[in-house]
Amino acid sequence: MATNIDWHSHHTAPEISDRIKQLTGKRPHIDALDSPDFSKRIREMDDAGVDVQLICQGAGVYADQLPPDQALDIVRMSNSILAERLQGHQDRLMGVTALSLKNIAASVAEIERTAAQGFRAVLLYPHVDGKMLVDTPEMNPVFKKISELDLPIFLHGAGTAQSPSLKKLEDVARETKQRYPEIREVGAWHRVGRLEIGETSLLVAVSAAHRKECIDACHWAVDRIKEVVPVWKKEFGPDGSFWLEGHAVEPPVTS
Repeated sequence: MATNIDWHSHHTAPEISDRIKQLTGKRPHIDALDSPDFSKRIREMDDAGVDVQLICQGAGVYADQLPPDQALDIVRMSNSILAERLQGHQDRLMGVTALSLKNIAASVAEIERTAAQGFRAVLLYPHVDGKMLVDTPEMNPVFKKISELDLPIFLHGAGTAQSPSLKKLEDVARETKQRYPEIREVGAWHRVGRLEIGETSLLVAVSAAHRKECIDACHWAVDRIKEVVPVWKKEFGPDGSFWLEGHAVEPPVTS
């Protein structure tokens, strides 16, 4: 029997909103449907037919806008509050660990701390102060710990990212919709960090009224990602690491 999983749900704790207001003068928005009462979530999940929900901190809680010490305090506080509210609901609700990439060593410790509390994934914002970090050696300790604990990564959207790799991924989604106007939505996610042979590194999801369009668009998008997204192409072998050349695919149709 299939399990329906809502893998991207937010909770903006009022306590976090108040604290950020104290630090910045601006209060993060709390969705009208958000509530500290997680039993309410369970009832809403039952009504919607959702079996499991993964919860991360609210979209407006971006701690790395703050100085390093304050950023670390915010993510620790946010994770701790979420852990408390998950108590008694761990069969249906699972936490996603928030990190501050201004504090790499502390982030490694935070992953360990929250994993011990039952958190099942890690949330990463890809850039800090305009600098892209997720595909740099600075992140290796974080990815190593995530790999050791066998946790998935939720790489949050990066509309302001300056990374050529993430920008290319966003470009491919737009190009796919241009080439296949029948499709409705395109989502593409790639894992980052070191992967072993045989591990899944890419997910492409396409929605349309008919499966043929979905399959064709998905196939083209995967090929296009292999061609133009640089994080896809680095391999490691006995003789060291090297980048692979992509293979040619038809260019997107432009209107």
